[in-house]
Amino acid sequence: MIGQISKNIILRAFESDFLGRWKPSGILVCMQEIAEDHVTAMGFGYDKMVSQSGLIWMPVRLHIEMKNYPKIKDEIKVSTWIGPVERLVFPRYFSFEYPNGEQLGCASSDWVLFHIGKRKLMRPSALTIPYQADLSLQPPARPPLRIRQPGGMRTAEIRRVRYSDTDMNIHMNNARYADWICDLFATEWLSSHMLCELDVNYSAEASMDQEIELIMTEEDGCFTIIGETKGKNVFSAAVRWTDYSSKR
Repeated sequence: MIGQISKNIILRAFESDFLGRWKPSGILVCMQEIAEDHVTAMGFGYDKMVSQSGLIWMPVRLHIEMKNYPKIKDEIKVSTWIGPVERLVFPRYFSFEYPNGEQLGCASSDWVLFHIGKRKLMRPSALTIPYQADLSLQPPARPPLRIRQPGGMRTAEIRRVRYSDTDMNIHMNNARYADWICDLFATEWLSSHMLCELDVNYSAEASMDQEIELIMTEEDGCFTIIGETKGKNVFSAAVRWTDYSSKR
């Protein structure tokens, strides 16, 4: 059993926004990478899973909480660990901090096992070796929301999935949804606010050249954003922002 792994990274320019802050999409990329490092160390890495059983890990929901954002060239310690399996769901957790222990944020996420050939979710029993969580490690954040579509939503934008959005499966990369979400907000807003909470539900794959309608509403400081194509939900997000002026 490998309870937790950590690694230190230096924040690079392309992972940062126009204020030098860590982009939310950069956080998601980092989460994907260290999650893959962890499952590989556990014996469940991508190459092995695909070649031996046709299985992949698929994120279905995530939640991120940020207290502050590091800047370009800052060193960050990123950690990840798993929770006990809940039926078909494999919870995974993350923490982000400076090397001196100052907390920047944390995250929780739900993953499932997906069979590429059968195009279906698989039970934990499909794994050929034990998948065991260290019960001494506790969740650092609440579970991801199951986002419901509220009333009064309006079309904010219609976008097409392009080359720069896609991964090696010619589907939109999970991290790119965070860029699409942030792109819906004006420069003035982004200059004076920071994203403090983000929940994303991934419902369906978005393919190259697919057109996605982004609908949006705000209630009590929470922005709900839904991505749809031909009436089918692709993703849902709930976003909260806080004043950034005091953090500079």
